[in-house]
Amino acid sequence: MVREITRLESPIDVQYLMHEAYIAISLRVEAMAADLQAGGGVQPLRDAFSLWGKHLLHHAKIEDAHMTGPLAEIAARDNEAEHAALAVRAGTVSALYADSARGHALGRTVSLEARFALEQLEHAELDRRLLDIDEQLQRELGERSLGVRRRRHVYSSLVALRVAEFDHFENEETFVIPLVRERFDEDAELDLARRCLIDDTASDPRWIIDSVADELSPAKQGLLRDLEARF
Repeated sequence: MVREITRLESPIDVQYLMHEAYIAISLRVEAMAADLQAGGGVQPLRDAFSLWGKHLLHHAKIEDAHMTGPLAEIAARDNEAEHAALAVRAGTVSALYADSARGHALGRTVSLEARFALEQLEHAELDRRLLDIDEQLQRELGERSLGVRRRRHVYSSLVALRVAEFDHFENEETFVIPLVRERFDEDAELDLARRCLIDDTASDPRWIIDSVADELSPAKQGLLRDLEARF
């Protein structure tokens, strides 16, 4: 999923950089969970997991409000709601996980609302898995020792979350990001990119963009700085 990007063709392309960073973070957390099975501590894993979860939750919130939401409104104006309901009931959404070549072909015919339905379902699934793992780790912090089965359960839960994250990013890159390029003007894309990278509600508004930059190569960090200069 990591792309060789040398320039951002459009502001929304920053999503590729963010996905790359989040994948790196998730793989690091997964490796820590593997170490937990060999006797590693729970607290360092929970701290790393909390940052990962904080990223995913904020990212989903911004996308729902400022990407999927506006796109859905545009789609509604195109009068595709009935097609979407039929597509979801017929199981069309599940077909979006077909191989890449077939997926691109489906993307031209599947209704927009079906794609947005999948986006919302994936966000809900990520939220559910994040909450479940957080509760497991919080509960296990109170235990003096963790059995092999409990450690294995934490690891398998984190792997399942990482797989769900990867699937979600693949869906966005295949079906949603192209729609943003098509339907948003440049100012709207810049506003969305800024909201994804800068958290105006936080004591440190740069916690997202700085964390993402830490996971990127120097060249891609430069792309991020160039984009930020346009905000």
